[in-house]
Amino acid sequence: MTPVSILIHSGAPNDSKIFDEVLQNLKKRRIIKRKDIILFYRGYYSYKNYQIGINKYKIVHVIFSRNSFKAEKLQGKISYPLEVFSKNKKSNN
Repeated sequence: MTPVSILIHSGAPNDSKIFDEVLQNLKKRRIIKRKDIILFYRGYYSYKNYQIGINKYKIVHVIFSRNSFKAEKLQGKISYPLEVFSKNKKSNN
């Protein structure tokens, strides 16, 4: 496993606050692209980060959740159905 990016900040910002900056940096350097699957550790966990990854970057990302994770709450915040990532453009409804 090789690090793909190193970002240096003054102070010590919480990882969940720099999630968008990390993805923006990876996209700018063409390391990530649509439909990629990216794994993050639980420091990046936040419902907002799930929204950012799906809505803005169109990636499938896995963030190890904390104990208080509620799937229903996340589903209520996501505006795109997961069928967006399907190769088949028809909905399975």
